Amino acid sequence: MREKLFFFCYSLYPHYMHRYVRKVDGCFEFHSAVNTNYVIDLKSSNAVTGENIHCWEENGTNAQRWILERVGTVTRIRTDF
Repeated sequence: MREKLFFFCYSLYPHYMHRYVRKVDGCFEFHSAVNTNYVIDLKSSNAVTGENIHCWEENGTNAQRWILERVGTVTRIRTDF
């Protein structure tokens, strides 16, 4: 399991920093840099365009698994689950 890539959401405060962890199945989890027990989670496990995401305690559900894919010159983060 390799860990790298810090990304920021609107701020340089540490609680907005995350690192990704690639899972065996090729999906990613984004862990908080402040508390690694928390990950980016799709609110209500509702995979529709525009749904909110938030930090939530890691629970291994599909709402916390993400796919990174290259689309032209951009990397898109999505979920299919």
